[in-house]
Order: sequence, then structure tokens, then C-alpha cells
Amino acid sequence: MRKTNGRVPGMAASMVAICTSLTSAATLLEFDAVTAGFDNEPDELTPAWTRSGFPMFNTGTFLLQDTTFVASNDSGEYYSPTAADGGIPAGSFMRGGAPYGIEFKVRPLNDVAFLGYAWPELYLAWSDDQFNYNVTIYQFSGSNSSGTGDIVYGRGSFSPAITGIDWSVAHSVFIGHRGSGTSSVFDFYLDGVIKSTIVDGSIARSRAGWEFLQDRISFGDGTTGGPGSSDAAAEWYNIRVTNTNQPVVPPSEWVVNANGNWSNAINWSNGVPNSLTGSSTARFGTAISAPRTVILDAAQTIGHLVFDSPQRYTVAGSSALTFSIAGSASIEVAQGSHTISAPARNTSPLVVTVAAGAELQMTSASNETGPNATFTKNGDGKLLLGSLLGYRLTVDGGTIQLSNSGGPFQTKFLHVSPGTAKLDLTNDFYSVDYDTGESPLVELTTWLTTGCNGGTWDGPGIGSSLAHANGHAVGIAEQANLGVVTWGGVSVDPTSVLMRWTLVGDANLDGTVSFDDLLLLAQNYNAGSGKRWTQGDGNYDGIVNFDDLLALAQNYGLTLLNAVGASPDTQQFSRDWILVQSLVPEPTALASVLVSAGLIRRRRAR
Repeated sequence: MRKTNGRVPGMAASMVAICTSLTSAATLLEFDAVTAGFDNEPDELTPAWTRSGFPMFNTGTFLLQDTTFVASNDSGEYYSPTAADGGIPAGSFMRGGAPYGIEFKVRPLNDVAFLGYAWPELYLAWSDDQFNYNVTIYQFSGSNSSGTGDIVYGRGSFSPAITGIDWSVAHSVFIGHRGSGTSSVFDFYLDGVIKSTIVDGSIARSRAGWEFLQDRISFGDGTTGGPGSSDAAAEWYNIRVTNTNQPVVPPSEWVVNANGNWSNAINWSNGVPNSLTGSSTARFGTAISAPRTVILDAAQTIGHLVFDSPQRYTVAGSSALTFSIAGSASIEVAQGSHTISAPARNTSPLVVTVAAGAELQMTSASNETGPNATFTKNGDGKLLLGSLLGYRLTVDGGTIQLSNSGGPFQTKFLHVSPGTAKLDLTNDFYSVDYDTGESPLVELTTWLTTGCNGGTWDGPGIGSSLAHANGHAVGIAEQANLGVVTWGGVSVDPTSVLMRWTLVGDANLDGTVSFDDLLLLAQNYNAGSGKRWTQGDGNYDGIVNFDDLLALAQNYGLTLLNAVGASPDTQQFSRDWILVQSLVPEPTALASVLVSAGLIRRRRAR
């Protein structure tokens, strides 16, 4: 029988239950008892699921299993179609491979036969290219015949993945797969809330004999010996396989056109967003007609945050907003200019996407990332950061601008993607405390070179929007060359690379252009290529020459506090240059050239 988009021609839409291609961004395969229709079972659909044992009875809401409740509907189980027959695409289940998720909604009604029994009965199973996986559903815990139940996994020990479940109502269970090197990790969720994380070795059994389940799933009751062979019973509502390792939980949206507290459920469409207790996604949309402030009146943990409003939202308060979820957390700014002034922390990798023309300000002086938790900026829009302490900052698109709100900036890694991405230090400090391994000085200098763009400081890479004006730039040095122990308010050590906004010619990055800087320049004057900022290369062309000397002369004797509108100390420069020539043989007598050209008497317009 011909099918179109997973639907059977001539069959009502309510009879559809399986997607043979991606009908949504994430769904690879689905069975739903409601959309399948009354009395329509998985094996009756096209393409057909393979049934073993007796059929379950479709009530129109769920598949009812077991003769305990419906005669002649004993312990059946179902296998999804193969990839060739329109099922899950081949290669979806691979050990250590791409993310996927298996979600099922079930309610066990009776599992008397489970108690002390050695073989799982009410279960869901699948295989990858190396292992078979088995997840079993218990109405009761362990040997108890009453109380709460478990979701267990593995073979023999049947270790709990989720314990203490109240099965008086049906629950959605989501198992998210994420590759970790050559192995796999499975995250268990209950109703969208993560409960446990388990490695594949503990959840797996031998794949021998189960090869037919690769890229297929099976659900039902494993004891299919005939009527009366099992007392296990259940309601199966739906089965779904997705190409994401995170459950699709409806976001909760801000619905009041007013200021308000985050923790007030009445302000939200789907309860207070908190990935530990409910929806993991907070969405701020077009409910407001004027700028509004959402007070973070208590600490909250979420997975995703969306701003999609032309009016400004400000998330304020002294409590922390933590981004923590299996996989990657995210902040998305689709339109408008918005602010998070509350402290923001991410223990999961965080991706901040700001659309072109939009802006996000994270102005807290105490933004942090957890160990190994990356902070990545995407999109062509601008992100303003008031601080960042943590693991890794990556600028993959648009601009991150440091907003000098008094907070520190230090990470263990820093990366700016080639192209148009920019890290704008404005007038701030930044340190990369790399701890071990090779220093990132060369790589960081490469990005400063593209940012400097020959002295205009308008290129991609690392720079400062305040650099070109009045002879300013961004300098860089190894901590070992400077001997300082703090940088921008944080501790630094010999495995740190330091950057700051300063004056051109400030080779030692102390904020003043003085004899010490002139001496460093003189020692490297016309001494070949490959020179650094700390050797007098003030324009990142790799050489120290007349251009660098001229720039230093125009800032001589100035500090950052008096640089704007101030005049260099030309007389002192002339005296110091003569002294330098007596100390360093290489430099030529250029002071008279500079004087005759009028470049010391006045600052050349820039």
C-alpha cells in the first residue's frame, strides 16, 4: 500500500501513528494510541510493526495489555519497522554516535509476576551496533507489593534508573543518548526532569541474537507464552524516537503585561520554568507592550531561555540564574534588546545566539561557568558581558563586548572563530589561565593582529572599540614577562596570558608609556620579524621600526588617566632617547628626525 509522509492514503488522519520520515525537526518514529484510533494496533498500521504474542487492545487512549483485564489480550510485544520498511533511519542507534532519544508514556497496572522474577516482562528494548539495551517498568519497588515503583535497567541486577515513582497516573519516560568518545551515556528523565545518568556498559546486555533490533525498538511484555502466562499489565500511551537527547517539554512563557517575580506561577503559561521541577525552557515573548522587569526572587535552574520581543525584558535580582541540563543549554535572542542583570551561571555548555540587529546584555559582575562548561556566542548580534569567570569562551559569530561593570574576565581557554567574529575588550582586562600545556600567546596574538587591522582596530578577532581613538590599543603579554600577581581583580600565575586596553607603546602593560617601554622597544629596534607587543611592536606587524617608535613618542609620559587630550612629554622623550642610544647600540639617532618632522611637538591627527 502506498504511503505519503507516513500516512496511509484513504485512512483518516486519526489513524496515523508512525512517521517514516522527519515530519518534525526531531521525530524519527512515533506510535500514539490516540492518533492511531480506536482498536487500531501498531501491527495494523502501514508500514506494519511486527507483533509477537497476543495483540493489545486499543481503548482509543492507550494500548491495554494482559488477560487480567481483557480476555484474549495477553502478553503481547511489538517491534517497530526496519529502516528499509520505513522505520527509523539506518545508523540512528550507534554506540558513541549521534544523539537520539526514546520516549514512552506508560502506566503499569499490575506487576505481581515481576516480584522476584528473573526475566523482565514489562519492558522497552533496542540495540545499537554493539549492544542490546533493556529498560523495565515496575509498578512496585523491589520485593514490595505496594507503594511506589521504579524504572530499572540492565540484566540480572536490574539496577534502578528512576526510583519512587507514583504510578497512580501515567508518566512520560525519556532516555536521552549522547556519545562520549567511543562509548555512550544515557540520561533518564521523568516528565521532562532528569533523574539519573548511566553509562552504556551498565545498561547493556550481549547483542547476540538481538541484531534485528538495531535501529528498531520493541515494547510490551517479554513473556508471550499464551493466555494466563503473566499477570503483568500496563497502559501504553505512546512511543517516540527523536534525533535529540533532550526531552521535548513545552516551554513556559511570560504571560503578564507587567513586572513580576519569576517564582510566581501565575505569571507563566506552563508553571514556573525550572528544569529541576518543570519546564526547562523560559520564553519571554510579545505579552508586554512596554519594557518590563522580571525579578529573580529565588535561585532558578533552567535549560533554555528565549527572548522574542521588541520590548525590553530585564531579568534582575541578586539570586543566581543557573543553566544546567543534559546536553547543551541555550539563550536565544530572536529580536529586541534585553538584559540579564542577575548573576548567570552555567554548569552545562551554554550557547548564546543573538540574531542580527538584536542585543543581549549580561551585566552582572559575577557571571560564571562551571568546570568544563563552555560559553559560546553565536549569531550576528551583540552580547555585552559584565564579567565571566570559568572554563572556555568561544566567539563563533557577531560580537562579544566587555562592558566594564567592575567584574573580572578570566577563562582557561579563549577562541575567536576566523571571519567576522569579534571580542571587544573596550577598556577592560582579560586573562587566559591555561594551567598546563602550550601557551596560547601565539594564537591570541593572531586574533589581535586581525583585530588591529594595521592600526585601525576595526577588524575581526580580538580588539577594542576604544582602541584607535587617542592612540590606544590592546596589549598582550605572558604573566612571566610582567611579574604581576593579579590582573583585572583576579589572581594570575606563570601559566597565564594577559591582555588589556592601554596606550600604544605601553610594552609592559602598566598603563603608562615611560622609559621602561622605550628601552624594550630600543632593544628590539630593527631586529627582525616575529616581535611581540612586549618587545615594542605596537601595531602587530611583527617588526619593531620607525612606526612603533613614532607611536610611542606620541604617547610618551602619558598614562591611561590623563591620555585623552593630554600632550606627550616631548622633552623627556628626547632626553631618554639619547640615554637609550648610549645603553643600546642598535637604535639610530632618530630623535632629530622626529623633531624636524614636527611629530614630537604636536600629536598627529588620527
